[in-house]
Amino acid sequence: METPCSDSTELVEVKLRGMRSLCSSTPGDTDFSIRGPVGNGVMITEKYRIKKDDKVRIIAGKDKGKIGKVLKINRKNNRIVVENINIIKRHVRPGGQHRQGGIIESEGPIQRSNVMLMCNKCVTPIRIKMKRLEDGKKIRVCRKCSEIIDS
Repeated sequence: METPCSDSTELVEVKLRGMRSLCSSTPGDTDFSIRGPVGNGVMITEKYRIKKDDKVRIIAGKDKGKIGKVLKINRKNNRIVVENINIIKRHVRPGGQHRQGGIIESEGPIQRSNVMLMCNKCVTPIRIKMKRLEDGKKIRVCRKCSEIIDS
């Protein structure tokens, strides 16, 4: 694939919808973009609509229907750790970090596609849209009730 940039250190953004190539320092409003120096390993990044401390509902898997708070997001593996969801039991021997051995329960990561954001006003799982304010700041808005999700 040819790039329109002449300098190899310049950042290139390739919009996958329509396959248009642009040399730009500001990312566009696409869901998918490829960013990185030309010629080196280019990394595909996907925009996340879910952030830490958001309330989410599980829509698939063994914990389907449960609601929890997002504790951690792993963008590299597309996984999210949700409070009290996907509980994993580990059998640990004494020593090191654990003075006493036994069975330790902790939250495991789940696939990002298996969760939906919850709206505080309409109390249902929702899709969101991004809205730009007058001052240029982008915020998340509920598609059903138009309630602002970002605080």
